[in-house]
Amino acid sequence: MDKIRHTYWQIQNEGICGVSNLNDCTNRSLDLNGVTLLLCTDGCDTASINFKKQAIRKEDIVFLPFDMHFIPLPVSRHFSVKFLSVTTEIADDVFFG
Repeated sequence: MDKIRHTYWQIQNEGICGVSNLNDCTNRSLDLNGVTLLLCTDGCDTASINFKKQAIRKEDIVFLPFDMHFIPLPVSRHFSVKFLSVTTEIADDVFFG
């Protein structure tokens, strides 16, 4: 049986960044491992964010704190995001430091 929360990327040291189409985690709740920013660079997607369907389109930015439920739903063929994920400690320093 698959885990309920899917780890798609693992934070190393203070954070991780990259590019993804999120195909490998479609219909799975992502384990965000901290605070994550997504920047849609191409295509469109529908995601369940805190159990509400939201459209994500080119040039949209999605802010995902660690306690938010994010489930990517089937994506367009050209969908692409850049992501930045940092630990909650780093995020606390940035926001409250």
